Amino acid sequence: MKLKTLKDANLKGKTILYRAPYDIDVLDTDGVLKLADDMRIEVTLPTLEYLLKENCKIIILTYVGRPDGYIVEKLRTNLHAKRLSELLNHPVMKIDDCVGPLVDDKIAQMKEGDILMLENV
Repeated sequence: MKLKTLKDANLKGKTILYRAPYDIDVLDTDGVLKLADDMRIEVTLPTLEYLLKENCKIIILTYVGRPDGYIVEKLRTNLHAKRLSELLNHPVMKIDDCVGPLVDDKIAQMKEGDILMLENV
């Protein structure tokens, strides 16, 4: 039996919901926030590059943390989106929500090749 891979699917121009394992510690050094390690982002690059080559619209879901259901600024996914953009050399849009009208509107406005990272799903 031959296992199918991503390359076996017709993805040209599709909208892809991509669950990324970006639960990376954030270090706070004298008020400057920095990712502890970007290895989890780096290992997703080949898949994301392939999806971009296929002109997909990519919506990234990830989770960093929301202790007791509260938003903690240092646990937002802003640093993750910024680092992914740097590594891909491609803009990554980021919004501070994961559900609701803002998310719906942003997804509706996306064009092929756009990447949107949602906040702490």
